[in-house]
Amino acid sequence: MEKKMGLALAVWILAILSGTAFFTGPDETTGETAEAIGETVEGNVHKAETPGETWESAETADATYEAAESAVQIPEVPEKWEEPEKWFTSHMIEEGDEIYNRIIGKTYVENDDIALSELRYLTLLYVDFGGETQVGEMIVNQIVADKVLWIFEELYRLRYPIRQIRLIDDYWDTDGNTTDVHSIRADNTSAFNYRTVAGTEILSNHALGLAIDLNPYENPYVKVLPDGSYLITELDFYELSYLYHRENRPYAITHDDPAYQLFTAAGFTWGGDWDSPLDYQHFEYVIQ
Repeated sequence: MEKKMGLALAVWILAILSGTAFFTGPDETTGETAEAIGETVEGNVHKAETPGETWESAETADATYEAAESAVQIPEVPEKWEEPEKWFTSHMIEEGDEIYNRIIGKTYVENDDIALSELRYLTLLYVDFGGETQVGEMIVNQIVADKVLWIFEELYRLRYPIRQIRLIDDYWDTDGNTTDVHSIRADNTSAFNYRTVAGTEILSNHALGLAIDLNPYENPYVKVLPDGSYLITELDFYELSYLYHRENRPYAITHDDPAYQLFTAAGFTWGGDWDSPLDYQHFEYVIQ
């Protein structure tokens, strides 16, 4: 068994480094759990000590983003979505209303950094990974509300695939950072979450409603060590595969990606341009 596991891991690592590995997403897990990932991988990764989940590979090992897109049967836009601007809305959140009751004591608590009146609840349309139109919801700072609506309306018109967009409160567990992990594992695109940067006492821009994480499972957060290797202890196999040859990975954000182009055009910066950590899912708006 140990020899088989070692051989499988070696083949998988070679596939990643050569750019031929291709994995399905969290909706299509095999249910298998890696029995051991204790080896230190030479070269670009470092100290893979935390067990992760294994994933089924695609039917073709050299599938590219274009091939994946062409394989998805995107239906015609249903008649009820023909006027999408009606679905891209912004609303104040008031104490006692439905949205307030969903977030109070979870992602929103009384604080000195951001008032409830500074937040906006957005509804928007998006195209999911199956090519179907869905209604999403998000909370952002009022300063960026119109910008975010414009970005996501353009993404919708481009039929840009997003797995899901739900309030992160739907994944609530104990605190904001623990909840964030659950939301990432569900590949949920989200914004406002009153929390600190994980492992620090620094307030995150998510706490101010000024940051958005887009398709986070395909666009992982990873620390880069001084020697250029990655600290991957908190990544599973699927996330790890998205650190390499990103230009050939379905749903990976790159400089050529429409999401990158739209967010940066609206004044957001991208975590994929940082030195360390690299945060490929993350767009934030910095108030000058």
